[in-house]
This record gives sequence, structure tokens and C-alpha cells, in this order.
Amino acid sequence: MKFGWLTLSMSPSPEEDAVRIDDQIAQVCYAEALGFSDVWLTEHYFTGESVYNDSLMFAAALAMKTSRIHLGTGVLVPSNRIAAVTANVLKDGEDVLCLTGRAGARLPDTVVRLQIGRGFEEKASIDTQGLGAEFSSQVVEALVSLAMAIGHEGFEGHPIGTIFVLGDSTVVMEKSKQLTLNPFQGISETERNVLDPRIREAIKNFAVLDGAFVIREDGVVLAAGRYLQTGEGKVELPLGLGARHAAAAAITVETRAVAISVSQSSGAVRVFKGGQTALELQQVARRS
Repeated sequence: MKFGWLTLSMSPSPEEDAVRIDDQIAQVCYAEALGFSDVWLTEHYFTGESVYNDSLMFAAALAMKTSRIHLGTGVLVPSNRIAAVTANVLKDGEDVLCLTGRAGARLPDTVVRLQIGRGFEEKASIDTQGLGAEFSSQVVEALVSLAMAIGHEGFEGHPIGTIFVLGDSTVVMEKSKQLTLNPFQGISETERNVLDPRIREAIKNFAVLDGAFVIREDGVVLAAGRYLQTGEGKVELPLGLGARHAAAAAITVETRAVAISVSQSSGAVRVFKGGQTALELQQVARRS
């Protein structure tokens, strides 16, 4: 048998709101400690019967303080979710930032930037992914954003897929072989770092080549067009993911690297660590 709790956080006066909110958070933490399976949040406006007002914002606050208990809305007022749009507050060209996360995760790990009327840009915050201290969040975020751009734009109107292998580069180079001429060979390190926008543009063009990019932890691109010689049978992937994803996942089992794959069929981007998917981003739309 499971037990849940429907909250109704009363506040007799605005002066007591802050204390009542703290009390409500403490009560939910106590309910989790007692073994309650879920807590349901209500939403009342202008009456003092729901001191936190916005149940979704309060659920986010509770998620930061708890680890197991399920959070849900017992009462949700839909008309208050889209007020900015229905009131024509958002205009073409304006930016909206949305926080989201993977299914089952308690905390958001992704920021989605929406530009009204002009497409989108999606960027992952890597701090919550547990990839390891050796990886620069700047470099990983640059690569994830670049991967999303490749998945969205393709090459000359045609969809393409690719792999970025980041970190443990000496071992990765030993476990791969060059399929074609390395376009980055002979170029100084300062001129082949993924933090440089010009290099990211070059990578978009080289992504049409077969094979993977091998990139050092600091963002220096060592090679493009590398065939990953891995035991793809060592990983278990969801149905529908092909050889590219299997190779990307497998190299993260056999090395300490992180792999970022771009699906040619859907443009989706996946980050692999230790053979597991650490992050998955789907395309909102693809350029045709």
C-alpha cells in the first residue's frame, strides 16, 4: 500500500508567507523520510489558501530538497500557464528561456532558448551530468551546441550524422584508425580549438566525412575521419539506434572518454559516458 499527501498550505497574512513556505518544504521532506510515495500540490489564487501560488515553481523547489518522493499537481490552473502568449506580450524576435530535463530526473539539466518566430537554439548545461572534473563544461557545451546545429542544418540541405569523442585522446587514437586525410594535421593547436567559432564552422563542413572527431579535454581537435575500432557488442542500446551510436557508446566503455553522437535520421544528439546515455536532445525542427 502506498500513501500520498495532498497539500493545502494556508497563510493568514502576507507577512507570514515566507515562514509558511519554509514550513511546507520541511513537511514534504519529513513526509519523504516517513515513507510517503508522493505529494500533490494545489493551486489557489488571491485567497491565501495556497501560499506558494505557482505549484510548478514550488515543485521545482521541492525537487531540490528531496530525492525519492514523487511530486505532482493536484490542482493546476491552465489559463495561468500561457498568459504571456495569450496577452500578446511575446513578440517576434524575443527570446524565451525554458528549463527542462531528462525523464525521471529530479533537476533540470538543459536550457532551451526559443526565439519567437525564428527557430531555436538548444544548449545543455553539463554541470549536472556527472561527466567528470577533467571535462571543461565550456568545451562540452560548445560541442553539444555544435552537434545540435549539425543535426538541424545537415550539409548542403542533406542530413548527416557524426561522432565527437572527447577526452582520453591518447587511448582513443590507439583504438581508432584514420579513414581519410586528417584535415587538422599540421595546424597549430591554437588554431584548432572548438572554442573558436571559426573551427566550429570548419567542423560543420568536415562532419560530412565518415568517421569520428577526436578531441582533447581542452578542446583541441586532434583528428577527423577516425574509424573507432571498438567491441560494439559490449553495450546495450534502445531499439532503433544503429552502428554510429553503438560505436560512440562502446568507445566510452573502453576508454575514459565522452562521446557525442548526431543521428543522421533524426538529428537527435546523445552524450554517452561509460556506455550509458548521459544526455539526449531531440530536434524541434530540421532545415530542409
